Amino acid sequence: MKNNIEGKVVVITGASSGLGAATAQHLSAQGAIVVLGARRKERIDALADKLGTAGGKAIAVETDVAQRDQVKRLVDTAVQTYGRIDVMINNAGLMPQSLLENLKIDEWDRMIDVNIKGVLYGIAAALPYMKQQQAGHIINVSSVAGHKVGPGAAVYSATKHAVLALSEGLRQEVKPYNIRTTVISPGAVATELPNTVTDRLSPSGSTSFIPKSRFRPIHSLAPSHLQSASLTTWISTRSCSGRPCRRTRKEFEMEIKRSGTQPSSKGSADYFTGDVRIAPLFNPPEPARALGVSVTFEPGARTAWHTHPLGQVLIVTAGCGWTQCWGGPVEVIRPGDVIWCPPGHKHWHGATKDTAMTHIAIVEQLDGKAVDWMEKVSDEQYLAGLQADERKPQ
Repeated sequence: MKNNIEGKVVVITGASSGLGAATAQHLSAQGAIVVLGARRKERIDALADKLGTAGGKAIAVETDVAQRDQVKRLVDTAVQTYGRIDVMINNAGLMPQSLLENLKIDEWDRMIDVNIKGVLYGIAAALPYMKQQQAGHIINVSSVAGHKVGPGAAVYSATKHAVLALSEGLRQEVKPYNIRTTVISPGAVATELPNTVTDRLSPSGSTSFIPKSRFRPIHSLAPSHLQSASLTTWISTRSCSGRPCRRTRKEFEMEIKRSGTQPSSKGSADYFTGDVRIAPLFNPPEPARALGVSVTFEPGARTAWHTHPLGQVLIVTAGCGWTQCWGGPVEVIRPGDVIWCPPGHKHWHGATKDTAMTHIAIVEQLDGKAVDWMEKVSDEQYLAGLQADERKPQ
């Protein structure tokens, strides 16, 4: 049975070692297409070659996540090469821990640049593509240090707590675009990250802030942390600690979306003709896979031709509109009408030439995808609806 990782285009920062490299190898073995970003070009080139030799698809792009243009180039390269980006894993990080009194301000700046700005630049590069696709998954790597602060870890913990806050805000903002988010908080793992610690004296006089005995082998963490990242289950979580997340009690309670609390967005010119507003209604986490939006078409506006892998239900709530299945006549639709579009049926819908129309659209997602967009509806095809007006019941 095909898993939902196979064929996904996954961009990974910090892919030259540690969790990034382990993640790339694990996902490639599952059939994902991985795009590797890191400063150490020779490392990611070697990893890409290794994955290719094993039968996978991988490319390497030299990337310093502290440089916005380089992160954008990484994501742009993924889209230009493979046509889309399905998953963005913001993994790159530094941990040069030191006591605040030692005033290692250059290291503070570097942690802020990599651990916070690097995540922001990754979001900025991937989000426009995912909004356009109406699909995607952004995974940010935080740390248990973002939840609990210890001596010598004040700045590092602050940067990782910032990742938690950014991820929660992102989660709330991107649900209308069918974009999933995950934040992972690994514990102490035996990677190269501790090698960035330059201040070796802790308050107790020991030579390390974290005893080596507390670091888990990378091979013991990577598979489980990938499950937590929900690439196989598409869960949406607040934080994980290197093992599958426990759902909070709130996630099992009824959720009420109050009218007017969810921002609407303008329909993309790539998929719509004319003025269209899309207001999210619901998009619950798995195991649910249905999502609903309210779409308002101004006169003359309509969708492009498209299909849905699991079909679509339209419920007209206001105005008057037209809809058409490929090869069939244009039909008039009015408030109270319920339209069922079977899976795979090519169709379009929108307002009439002179009247706006609003409908609720309900679809189910298959492997995180709810729609396949096609070519635009021509004016000639659209204006065939005038004949439908002549046939409509009086």
